[in-house]
Amino acid sequence: MKKLVIIMLALLAISQNSTAQTFGGETKIFPMVGLTLSKMNNDIILTDAGNGQAGEIKPKYKFGITAGAEVRHRFNNNDFGFSLGLLYAMYGTKYSDYTYSNEQYYNKITDSKQTLHYLTIPVTVIYYFGNSGFSIKAGVQAGYLLSAKGSGDYENGTVENGQYIPDAEQSGEASNSSTDIFKRFDIGIPVGVTYEYKNISIDLRYLFGLKNLYKYYDERIRNRSFSLTIGYGFTI
Repeated sequence: MKKLVIIMLALLAISQNSTAQTFGGETKIFPMVGLTLSKMNNDIILTDAGNGQAGEIKPKYKFGITAGAEVRHRFNNNDFGFSLGLLYAMYGTKYSDYTYSNEQYYNKITDSKQTLHYLTIPVTVIYYFGNSGFSIKAGVQAGYLLSAKGSGDYENGTVENGQYIPDAEQSGEASNSSTDIFKRFDIGIPVGVTYEYKNISIDLRYLFGLKNLYKYYDERIRNRSFSLTIGYGFTI
């Protein structure tokens, strides 16, 4: 994994030099850090809600972090440019809480989530709105899954006079590695808007995942993610 990161950083450095020499214009590198808000779209879990009724545990957005660097080039006398990035991104999903009960016992699952850790390489075309500082971008993003983890809180107990009585020995927090059930490679379409003031950059981006995330399911379960980052640019 360390070798892969070193190779990608080297490619970024090479792209900086080759871009500056091949194309006229300004090239900057932006180290950046920020937050993600992600969901695994359509990842609905069917359950027995009790009394013969079917229930659903639905995916919800969860927060994560992202960090890395992006090289941006703007052509001379032109409102167009492009960018190449290398970022760590935390994706995944939360799930709605679930409770099953009958006349004797119950079980409850709360704060359940999947957390996916990716190394991502976004490549975008940029359109600048003159010298206003605003720009829009769209392109393609490749992602490599570093690891995945499932976690959640569970509570089991008995039902007495309609009240839930938890059993401390049968309740707690569970977590486990889920890397093996997901595909390693992902691809998506990032679109976004950026505002630059002097060397400070604020970037808001949305990722529309194109590949099914699971290895063994045919459902259209894909990454959906917002990211908000702040970066500081250095002219090359």
